[in-house]
Amino acid sequence: MCTIQSLYGGSRIAGELAGVARDGFGTNITDDDANNHILNVDFLHLIYVQGRLVGFASYDIFEFSGTKVLYLSGVVIRKDNQTKGLAKMSLGNAIGTIRPDVLTMRTQNPVVYHLASEFAKEIYPSDGLHGPSYELCISVGEYVAVNRLGMRNYQKELFFEKGTYGTALNDKVPDVVDGRARSVFEGLKLDRQRGDSIIIVAMLR
Repeated sequence: MCTIQSLYGGSRIAGELAGVARDGFGTNITDDDANNHILNVDFLHLIYVQGRLVGFASYDIFEFSGTKVLYLSGVVIRKDNQTKGLAKMSLGNAIGTIRPDVLTMRTQNPVVYHLASEFAKEIYPSDGLHGPSYELCISVGEYVAVNRLGMRNYQKELFFEKGTYGTALNDKVPDVVDGRARSVFEGLKLDRQRGDSIIIVAMLR
C-alpha cells in the first residue's frame, strides 16, 4: 500500500530525506544540496510504501502574469521502489490539489521529462512544432531560470543551459522508453557529465 503525506516545512526530517536522496540518485549528494529541495519549498510530499518512507517530492506555487504555476523543485524515490509510478502519483496529487495552469521544473533526467509529458497538452522543450502557448512557456521558463534559479547562461528559446550543475546528478543514465523524451535530449546534445540542464514548461490538460 502506498500513501502520500503532505508536509509544510521539512526541517524535523531533513536528515532522513537527505539519505533518501542519496539512495535514489546513487550519488553522494550533500545535505546542503538536499536541503535546497526540502527546507526552502512551499510543501513536501512524503511517499510511503508499507509504512516505509521511500521517497519525497517538493513543490513551489507562484503566479506569473496571471497564470498559476506549479514548480516541481525535486522528486526522488529509493532505488528499490523506482519504476512503480510513485513520482507520477505524487505529481498527479499535487496537480489535482493545486489546480495550476502550468507545470515547470529543472532537470537533466529524461524520465522527468516523460513524467511531465504525462500531464501536458503542450510541453517544452519540444522536438516538434510550437503550440499556441509557446511564447508564454518561453517567458515562464526564462523567469524560472533567471529570476528564481539564477541561471546565467540560459538559452530561452532552447529551454537549455550548459554546465548548470557541473556534474551528473544521477549515477547512471536512466532508461527511457519515451521516444519524444529521447529525441529532445539528443537534439539538445545534453551532456549530463558536464552538468547540462533544461527547464521543462508544460501547459496542463
